[in-house]
Amino acid sequence: MDALNLDLQVSLVGGAILASPFILFQVWLFIAPGLYQKERRFVIPFMLATVALFIGGAAFGYYYVLPGALKILIVDFGITSHDGHHRGVQQLFPLHHSRLGISFEMPI
Repeated sequence: MDALNLDLQVSLVGGAILASPFILFQVWLFIAPGLYQKERRFVIPFMLATVALFIGGAAFGYYYVLPGALKILIVDFGITSHDGHHRGVQQLFPLHHSRLGISFEMPI
């Protein structure tokens, strides 16, 4: 059941990533008529900064936080794949990366 669950999670996340430009475009088509011309010129820099900061936060979580967290979980707490606790750890890290990505967007 774990392999099927992993396939479904990867498919769901991949589909959300691939669909996000189309979803954002539909949101833009909904919002754009209500904006003044001065407000519209700030949208592109705002969106680029938002995407860059989210990717930067997720990369920070993957390259800096994840190795340290795994070291603590494996060495200090002794969690291995034979204990059965690894399922909770596997579900924690994708949420952790998305939360770090969102927290890096706070300056905006």
